[in-house]
Amino acid sequence: MATPSSRFVIVPHRPRRIGWILGLLVAWLGTLALALWLLRGWGGGEHDLAGELRDAKARLQAQTTQINQLEQDAATLRRSDQVSRDALDQVQKNLAERDEEIAGLRADVTFYERLVGGSAQRKGLSVHSLRFSSEADGVSHFDLTLTQTIKKAGTSRGGVTMSIEGVQDSALRALSWAELRQQSGDAPIPFEFRYFQRLQGSVMLPEGFRPHRVKLSLRRDNGVIEQTIPWEDTQKG
Repeated sequence: MATPSSRFVIVPHRPRRIGWILGLLVAWLGTLALALWLLRGWGGGEHDLAGELRDAKARLQAQTTQINQLEQDAATLRRSDQVSRDALDQVQKNLAERDEEIAGLRADVTFYERLVGGSAQRKGLSVHSLRFSSEADGVSHFDLTLTQTIKKAGTSRGGVTMSIEGVQDSALRALSWAELRQQSGDAPIPFEFRYFQRLQGSVMLPEGFRPHRVKLSLRRDNGVIEQTIPWEDTQKG
């Protein structure tokens, strides 16, 4: 009987290959650790940048809000300043109007005092005052006051006309009531009063005409009263 033979596998000893594998494993682990460290560092930097971005946006919003508020304040101040100027102009205008009214009232008081005063000369129907003021396009506005101060005088009724004498083109010229009134017609301005009456109207003076005096005619049933006033006197306030 034959004896069975034993099978043996002879493996060669390779220490260098094992060392190479271990070295490769160590290098891979080192690379992995380095990658984790870099990733952690990058993540922290990204977090810092995001925070700075948020802070910058917050500061920008705050500055924008402050600028908007300053612009609103400036606009409010400009409006307030304009309102103050407008209010001041209106006050000055009102004061000028009040001064003019007071001057008119003082003139009226003086007129009434003369009219009723015991020392005033008693007169029948007459012209107390005549004032002219120039307007546009040769138009002149007149303000005429008629009076009568005779005691127990009755009511005066009638009409008033006027003519203006002057110089035009180096020649004397007298403008009749019809020429002065033009489209207004030549009818007399009616009056009816016991003590005084104020009449107003307008006349047209031709271009280049220089007035010298005004001749007024007061017509009533018992006659005509004429009175002449120098033009200079009609320009006084």
